[in-house]
Amino acid sequence: MRKTYRLGVLIAAGVMVISPASAAAAPQIACPAEIASVEIAVTAPPSWKAHVQYPLQLASAGISVGPPEALAILRGESVNKKGQLPSTRYRFGDIEAEHGKWLNCGYGEDCAVLLSKRLDPSIRECTVRYLKQQTPGKQTIQIVCK
Repeated sequence: MRKTYRLGVLIAAGVMVISPASAAAAPQIACPAEIASVEIAVTAPPSWKAHVQYPLQLASAGISVGPPEALAILRGESVNKKGQLPSTRYRFGDIEAEHGKWLNCGYGEDCAVLLSKRLDPSIRECTVRYLKQQTPGKQTIQIVCK
């Protein structure tokens, strides 16, 4: 009986330690760092052959209402603080469920290619933060939604 009690105390202590950390964590959504060259499909004109030499690197991230072809990109608000890297916060009011909130990840020069993902309807806001580049030409972006 004593062993059962100790096990119960250990389990309860574990729950107490794990629960606050997991409850406080905001969901993170990440853009893929790059689109591999083999994943990029180009339809060449007749008598031409297409070849994609290099992968496309992540360049930007933002939020839109509806899929990317709707071109309803939200502006967001700058939440830059002195000494911190650029951040933009997107707060969502009542967005029609049929259009939804979408994360758009831009790749390549001038973000010529977008990868987009519909976000969970329960998300109320997202913050997009550009982190310091560790490698030239490779952008790291942190996206936190709640």
